[in-house]
Amino acid sequence: MNPLAFDTHLFRAVNDGFRSRILDSFFSAITNIGTGEFLIFVALLLLLNRKSFGMSGVILLAGMTLSFYTVGALKHAIARPRPFMALPDVHLLTRASDYSCPSGHTTFAFMAAFIIASYYKKGAVVPLAAYGIASLIGYSRIYLGAHYPIDVLCGIVLGSAIGYLLVQVTKKAVKGA
Repeated sequence: MNPLAFDTHLFRAVNDGFRSRILDSFFSAITNIGTGEFLIFVALLLLLNRKSFGMSGVILLAGMTLSFYTVGALKHAIARPRPFMALPDVHLLTRASDYSCPSGHTTFAFMAAFIIASYYKKGAVVPLAAYGIASLIGYSRIYLGAHYPIDVLCGIVLGSAIGYLLVQVTKKAVKGA
């Protein structure tokens, strides 16, 4: 099976799989945590706690900007149609426009999870929760019919890379100051 056929098969397994009103409502709600509006709210909360987490709020705002433009450029360069545009009988439970790859919600979620996790000690609950929520957001994009699994995987890699890059640049800048 070629990779795109496998991707479509996985999409169908999630999108056509076990469905319920409760799951529809849950994944419709969880996907909103991956939006820019929600992450601006989180960044502002982090900025209010300047002493401990203010820098993570600044980095999160920078990450949202970088993610927004990078995702937009990649979506237009790749120009992959969304599943509901290419496949019949997709259970579409969200609004989605433009192209499919990479998943912007997933990119935002994993970028934010990486940045937030970098400011907590290893083993703390917050990093695990951040990555758990980011994973649910990625899954929700498939469940809701907006993205293929490869789109979500690309969002995970891209978001993690942007988070890593910004944390490393910030650490070097702070050391050099």
